[in-house]
Amino acid sequence: MAATRWRAFGAAVAVAVAGVMAGAAAGCGASGPPAATWHDAATLRAEQDEWREAPADGGWVRREVLVWVDAAPTPSGATSVVRFHGVRTAPAGGELAFELPAPAGARVQAVQARAILGSGAAPMEVEAELGPAARAIDPGQRAVRVAGVVPAGAALVEVRVDLAVAGTLAGDARPLGAWDGPTAELFVRYDLPGDAEFGLQVVGATARPVVTEREGRKLVALLERNVPAAAAEAPVYVRYVTRRVAPKGYEQRVTPADWAGVAQRVAARLVAPSVGYRQGYAAPVVAKDAASAVRELTEWTRDRLQREDALEARWDAGRALPALVTANDLTATDKVHLLHWLLDAAQVPHQLAVARTRRHAPIDAGLADPGVFDVALVYAEGEGLWLDPACGACEPGQVRPELRGQPALLVSRPDGQLKVLPK
Repeated sequence: MAATRWRAFGAAVAVAVAGVMAGAAAGCGASGPPAATWHDAATLRAEQDEWREAPADGGWVRREVLVWVDAAPTPSGATSVVRFHGVRTAPAGGELAFELPAPAGARVQAVQARAILGSGAAPMEVEAELGPAARAIDPGQRAVRVAGVVPAGAALVEVRVDLAVAGTLAGDARPLGAWDGPTAELFVRYDLPGDAEFGLQVVGATARPVVTEREGRKLVALLERNVPAAAAEAPVYVRYVTRRVAPKGYEQRVTPADWAGVAQRVAARLVAPSVGYRQGYAAPVVAKDAASAVRELTEWTRDRLQREDALEARWDAGRALPALVTANDLTATDKVHLLHWLLDAAQVPHQLAVARTRRHAPIDAGLADPGVFDVALVYAEGEGLWLDPACGACEPGQVRPELRGQPALLVSRPDGQLKVLPK
């Protein structure tokens, strides 16, 4: 993606964004985001005509994303909202189809669309289906696929989609470019409780957010023009995390403040339950030679038969081990817990860790986020070796190709620093 097309905010743009946010905030009550409204059809047609960089096959005249972060004294009483409002040139062939990123746990709350015609606008029937994301920025993200038939004679299609997320939104990562074409104007806004602490960064570009406050809410926004389509290999994206909120004085830590805190939270879901997966059984194999225990036990675990989809298991998808070992029904995560069991029995110092594969976009280590990791690994401290027991072609000290050179985090005894896996 051409960096020159992403500009840092100038003073005039910053003032404009602050004005837009202040106006929106004035219409916001504490109970939820502002009411959704359609844009003026004549204005949209004029903007389409003025888009000098519009490609022959069309694109987005406007894309607006509002992320309303809710909070309540009881976390379960909050409902956050992600609202997409986009205006696209009518696709060739009359078939509208595009994909939106959705946070884990989101559900489709409402979807509406209309066709902008030469003399006005007409309602359109569209469907929105929530499912796995083919090009997720982070593990666990979902996608909303929107589809509909565009009436003949339409110049533009205007679509609104509301997603509801139970509780206070912990984090959000979304490409700034659309996957299906360029955008004339992009406006991304995070609307937070006034007492919220948050982190936000743009990865892959120099665009900077503008922050303001209005009517007891905190607003953070990005505004860009002439945004290229998202690049699958390294999309420019914005990452947001909610650190803490304190509705009516009820303080809640939503995400950890640093990587050490992330490691502690991950350990509670990866390390703490691991002994229970052994179900009180003795280790299924004992190292014959203490000097070569790491190699011997790693190779034994690696050579156990595993599921065809073994590498798709998330790091927190642990299961009871004895029956799985007998049935050769192991996933990559099961093998990490199995190797942990064998190394414990051999009294070999080691740690569990989590890592991020190359299937997902690169991260910036400057913003700690527990949602960025997708696989578990083992690190043998004495030998300084990373162990990837589900990689059939890997020797101790090697990891599968999609992990080489990628970030990892030790979680058993964290030092709060991201590591880089061997290449």
